[in-house]
Order: sequence, then structure tokens, then C-alpha cells
Amino acid sequence: MNVQQLDDQFETYGRENNLVEIPTGVGFCMYIRRDCLNVVGYFDVETFGRGYGEENDWCQRAAKAGWPNFHQLNVFVYHKGGVSFAGEQNPRKTRALELLSALHPNYTKDVMDFIARDPAKKARQQLLLRILAKKNVSKVLLVTHKMSGGVTQHIRELSDFYRQQAHFLVLKPEVDGQSVALLLDADGNECHEKFVIDISRGYETLLSLLRFIGVGHIHYHHLIGVPKQLLKLSDDLGCRYDITIHDYYFVNANPSLTKKNGMFAGEEPDIRDRLCNEHYPKPEGMSAIQWRSIYQAWLEGAERVIFPSANTQVRFITAFPGVEKNSIIAWHPDYENNAPYPDAKSDYQVGKKLKVLILGAIGREKGALLLDEVANELKHENIEFHLLGYAFRPLNGGVICHGAYTSSDIDGKLDEIQPDIVWFPARCPETYSYTLSIALEQGLPVLVPNLGAFAERVNGRRFSRVVAWDSSVQQMCTLWRSLLNDPAAFFSAENVPSTLDMSMTKRTVDFYRHEYLQDNWLRESELGTVDYKDLSESFCSSESIEIVPVAEVAPRGRKEKLLAILWKLTRHPALAWAVKLIPYRVQRYVKRCLSRRAIHEVVR
Repeated sequence: MNVQQLDDQFETYGRENNLVEIPTGVGFCMYIRRDCLNVVGYFDVETFGRGYGEENDWCQRAAKAGWPNFHQLNVFVYHKGGVSFAGEQNPRKTRALELLSALHPNYTKDVMDFIARDPAKKARQQLLLRILAKKNVSKVLLVTHKMSGGVTQHIRELSDFYRQQAHFLVLKPEVDGQSVALLLDADGNECHEKFVIDISRGYETLLSLLRFIGVGHIHYHHLIGVPKQLLKLSDDLGCRYDITIHDYYFVNANPSLTKKNGMFAGEEPDIRDRLCNEHYPKPEGMSAIQWRSIYQAWLEGAERVIFPSANTQVRFITAFPGVEKNSIIAWHPDYENNAPYPDAKSDYQVGKKLKVLILGAIGREKGALLLDEVANELKHENIEFHLLGYAFRPLNGGVICHGAYTSSDIDGKLDEIQPDIVWFPARCPETYSYTLSIALEQGLPVLVPNLGAFAERVNGRRFSRVVAWDSSVQQMCTLWRSLLNDPAAFFSAENVPSTLDMSMTKRTVDFYRHEYLQDNWLRESELGTVDYKDLSESFCSSESIEIVPVAEVAPRGRKEKLLAILWKLTRHPALAWAVKLIPYRVQRYVKRCLSRRAIHEVVR
């Protein structure tokens, strides 16, 4: 929206009850009554000079003289900020605050109290709901879990991909297990508050809120921690739903299909279910068949079940054959945004130190132990292993750890490391792999396992070697030595076939660009039939709803502070040996008890 459109929305707030008392006005847009000015006098130019503080001082003098300051709620004025005295701001602001504090000792406290009370909050929320309801685009509700990672990245991708064509809201569970949080914008940078709703008491209120906004479609991304009542949202809203499969949670409660040692449990269903249950136990007394029956009708009733790779689809439908009829294979939108990828290039020459890069957060399932042992075995040879990310436990000295990265600094990190090849030592069937996307976007050579999405995503690509996913430490050492000695032979060797036959599958090309959005998702909101102030007032006053800020980085509680201390202790060389003696399952359990966030979000 432009400024005029925003002001038009604020104008609908009306002229009644549209004033909120504030401790000070804002100089760039401040109306002063003449009779007040005659009593209070002009700005104190002698004390404050020009630019900062004079209007705040005047407002404080006016308030003391019995003339309160008001914020008018039915007008929107845009202030770019910091333009009038660019380059002089910080010294002027600092001096102005010092003068204000001396003249009006209560000023800072009054401002802080106003911010804490936030009396204009209700009006902002009411207008935000109205603006959202008025948007003439499809509104899609994305249901997901409360953890970070690839699912969160995909959700933000969708929001960015369709920024002008659709509006995405997010619904995810809160930590108490009884409530869900509704974010009115899937872009975390745009959403500053969330509606926390107790589903046991507030489900109907949630439905009313979604109807008012005009939600016309639901897209489920994950159900870990999500109340089962939300599976019938589409029926109660009278709309259809899609499901994206991000892992294998619905198959047997084990998202990665791995055994206790972090290795893939295999393709034989009965054996896999038993081994997976030892690693990720299902509820007491529940079989894998009973577990799947919980989700079967819901999966088969979806408009589309979207798989980010053919490998995922083939493996998934062995557990849910009825899903094949409504399944779509579509690589994530990051591919459509960046395709075609640049041609891979390799400048590595014999005699040069070989730099092998591993990307992302790696646990046992993603090959941390394999990396550690291979790097330790080859530490005296002309090869370096660089981890741009972090492992679930301290690694031996054979791996150079660079810590976590962000999307904004990845290019700089890669320029610094200058890798010759990127290795993905995963021991589980990844459904897509955003870290692989980074390597492909950079045109880097890769070495990937023949398990999961890797093989199909590098099929036909130069300088892309596919090896057996269960290669031993010695086999991997032999491979790396072959690259050191003969790069041409290494990359020209025949790739190992994928573990699954995907010859009968077909990927939908440009699915997100041409097919994802549907015309029938556009739903008229209830704005024309209900008063938005009354409706939003009922939301805000409901005992089952709490509106709370969304922190850019959630503050650490006592549990996460303890986790941060434990993590730092595990990095100490004197304790690293002891950490290796603690079973991985115990480590994972302790970490998840203390925090569900990614470790790099806690240790900062």
C-alpha cells in the first residue's frame, strides 16, 4: 500500500474515541492550537537550537500547563526519519536527551511507561485486520510446527514468491501444547505481534477470525505439536487444503527414518518401522499401522500432496498408496527462482591442497560421525575439511569449524574458504536439501549420497559424483585420495544409482510459477457484513486469545541459558572426550527438553 491508501484505511476509524494521550508529540507532524501556544509560548530555540528536542520540551511544558498531548488514531502520516539533519543526528539526539532530562526529570519515564502501556495498540490491531481483510488477493493459512529449519525457510519462500499475488498467514503450536499462535504475515520481518489462542476454548474464535480475514485455502506443512482439532479446519472454513511432505513423520513418527545409530533404516517396511521406533518411539502401545491410520484419511483427502522430490514420493506412497492419485512432485520455489543453475566448474589440480566443504547443521543422520572419522583419518594428507555450520557434538581437529552462517553472508564465507568441492555425507533420505541448493547456485562440484533427493537433483550435472550412502570410512578415504591424485578420473567415474526406482515418476516443472495458486482460493471477507471494530474488539477481549509481541530473536529463558552453557562446555578440548561417551539419544533428549530451537539460535 502507498501512503494515501494507508491513510484511507485509517480514516475509517472515525472521529469518535480516536484520541490517545501521549507524553510528547512528534515534531514533523504536530498541530498546535493558537490559544495553547499563547499560554505555553514558542519553542526554546536558545536551549535546544535546531533539529532535536525542542518540540518534546514544548509538549512537556504544555502538559504541565494543563494542555494534554494527543495522538490522533484516524490519520496516517509517513515519516521517513533522519532526513533533515542527516549526519548530525546522533550527537544532536544525545545532547537533546540530556537537556530534556535536566528540564523534565519525568520525561524518559513517561515515554517508557507509554511504550509499555501502548494505548494505541488496540486501534492498530483493528486497522491491521481491516487492511488484511480488504486485500483483494487470496489468503492462505500455512499450518506448521514450532521448530526452525527447512520448513520455516520454505514458508518464507512461499510468502516472498507470491508477494503481490497472495497473502500467507501462519498457524503453529505454542510451547504449552494447548495453544497455537496465529501470525498475520508469513514473513517474519513484517509480523510484530501474534494471536495466541487456547484451542480448547478458542477454536470457534479462531474460525471467526479466519473467516473475517477471508482465508480461502489451507496449506499444511507439519503437524508435530499441532492440536488434532486443526485437521478439520478446512471443513469448518469450507475450503480445500494442500499438504507438503517435508519429512517422514507421518510414516512412523520418525522424521528421518533412521536407526538409533543415525543410519537409514532401509526400505523394507516392517523392519524399518521396528528400527525407527527404537530411535523415535511412538505412543505406548501404538503400532506403525495404527500411527499411519491417524493421518491416512487426511492425506488422501487433500487437494494435492506436494513432494519436494521424486525419491520422497516413491518412498512415501509405499506407506500411503492412496496418496499417489493426488500427489505432485515439485522442487521448492528456490529452484524456480534460481534456475537454470550455473554450470559447475572445477579448478582443482593435482598437488594443490584439496578443500572439502560441508554445509549446515549436521547430526548423526546428516553424517557428522562419518565426517569426523574421515577427516581424522586424512588429517596428515593434503586435504582440508571445512564445516560451515555446526555439528551435534565437538569434532576432532581434522575439521575446521566456521560456525553458523546466514543467507546474507554465505557468499562472503564461501569466498573466504574457497572450497574445491562440497560434500553431503548424509546417512538419511533428505527430502530436498537447501544446503545442496547453495552448492548448485554457486556452481560448485559436489559429492552426494545415492539416498534421498540428492541424486535426482544432480542428475546430468557435471562435476557431481554420486556414491553409496552407506560407504564406510575407508571407502570414503579411498574416494578422497582418488580425487587428490586424479580429478578427471574421479568425476568421470560412473555414479551409483539411486536406492529407489524413480523411472515412473514425473516432476511438475514450474509448478509454483504456474500451478500452485488457484483462482478459487480468493474468498470475500466478512468485512461488509460485520463492524470490524466490534469484531476485533471481541477478539482482543476474548479470554481464549492473548496478543503478544513477536521478538526478532526470542529471548533465552533459564532452560536455554543452561543449554548455552552446556554447549560451550562441550566445545572445551578437555571435555570433548567425555561428550563422546554420552549416547546420542540422551544428548538429543536433553537438548530438546531445554529448547526446540536450532542450537545456533540459542548460542549467540
